[in-house]
Amino acid sequence: YLQYVVESRPTFFTVWLGNADLLQFVTSGGTRPLTEVGTFSANVKLLFDALAEQGARGVVTNLPNPTLVPLLMRPSELAAYRKDTFTPYWITTGAGEIRPATDEDRILMSADSIGFLTRSGFPKGFFKIAPLGNDDVLDADELDRVQQATAAYNATLTGEAGARSWPVLDANALFQKTKTGYLDFYGNRVETDFIRDGQLLSDSIYSVDGLHPNARGHALLANEFIAVINKVYQAQIPILNLSQFEGPRLAR
Repeated sequence: YLQYVVESRPTFFTVWLGNADLLQFVTSGGTRPLTEVGTFSANVKLLFDALAEQGARGVVTNLPNPTLVPLLMRPSELAAYRKDTFTPYWITTGAGEIRPATDEDRILMSADSIGFLTRSGFPKGFFKIAPLGNDDVLDADELDRVQQATAAYNATLTGEAGARSWPVLDANALFQKTKTGYLDFYGNRVETDFIRDGQLLSDSIYSVDGLHPNARGHALLANEFIAVINKVYQAQIPILNLSQFEGPRLAR
């Protein structure tokens, strides 16, 4: 890809680099490794140097906190969503400890084996003898690890962009705001969660996999890029009205 960037001789760019490095850890329940900070930093510098050598200008964005994605649910949220009255959930941590989950942990919404009978005859997740596997859970220590990696990656992105006088879109702050509800440029409400009290929220910026933005989410991000481009480069690109872009919906 670096060779492609050089050969394409770009004049303008947007860079959003590093999400996959974080999300491969999150979606695997912490069983897939995080990219080493040194490796990430070296690769960012290579890419940014290649862009700078072309004389290109553009916008860099930092990385949102990946633990905010709807795929990750507090045990209390999961119990309300599933309407489970028999709790706590038992989990296996990354360190191999079997213990009850607390609201400092996150259980993947994709952990669809909860309640299935194991060979021992116990429903999975509800007994110490049949805990959820580590790949179904991000325990408190794993959450801390991925948040530390996010901060380190963002420090690299911001520092390398600043050294070249490139503007940085603060996607981390944007997604923090959508977690509690956020009004966009047109006054449209957008939020992170897409299920509340068992109901699908049409204002959510995520698709029903709990991981990827839907059409409305991508339009929101496009507007944030446009706002930075218009301000820094004195452009006049019109922004999008999010009401024209569909939120999440279940297949019929």
